[in-house]
Amino acid sequence: MFRNTQLSEVARELERYHSVHVRLVDPSLNNLTLGGVFDNNDLERFLFTLEAVLPVDIKRGKSGDVSIDRRRS
Repeated sequence: MFRNTQLSEVARELERYHSVHVRLVDPSLNNLTLGGVFDNNDLERFLFTLEAVLPVDIKRGKSGDVSIDRRRS
């Protein structure tokens, strides 16, 4: 559950529940906040939702690590 949680904290929580490294490419992304209740067992669904509700693009590296960058329009 997140309540007005900064994206950097969300990233730390993802790393806590999944064996991935999450990197915020653009430091200004830390100013974005997220709220809601999510299933911590379904990383892919969470990442899909994150892209849907925040102006971010998510890329997965070969090792499975996650890069979150500001969406370019």
